Amino acid sequence: MSSWGLVLAGGVVADGLVFWSWVRWVRSGIAIKAQRGRTIMTLLSIIALTASCLFMSMVFAMPGKFWTLGDNPGDKPWIMVFMGGLAVAILGGVLAASALDVIRDLLGASSLISIVLWVALISVFEPGSW
Repeated sequence: MSSWGLVLAGGVVADGLVFWSWVRWVRSGIAIKAQRGRTIMTLLSIIALTASCLFMSMVFAMPGKFWTLGDNPGDKPWIMVFMGGLAVAILGGVLAASALDVIRDLLGASSLISIVLWVALISVFEPGSW
């Protein structure tokens, strides 16, 4: 399997963990019984990791656009996709530490996988690395 295939498979795993976190959040009704602060941290973590997965899906959907980054001065918005995706993955992981016990493991694993994948994607698409 190629390195691109491994990164793509990791992205699918991270997306699946975030999706399962949403399912557990909606179906369990734990938000009603828990402390308000932990509930807010859990929701913010899920939202941040969802944004990271959406950014990653954008990279997977249009890889040709990202192969030429750095060649034009107008590439800054596309480069910000990488920085934004990595930043919200880190933020989601930090917030996951304060999340509710039922979802904390899923969010932490998703955050770890997302951070590793973003670093791998940044190194793959860095100009001159290929």
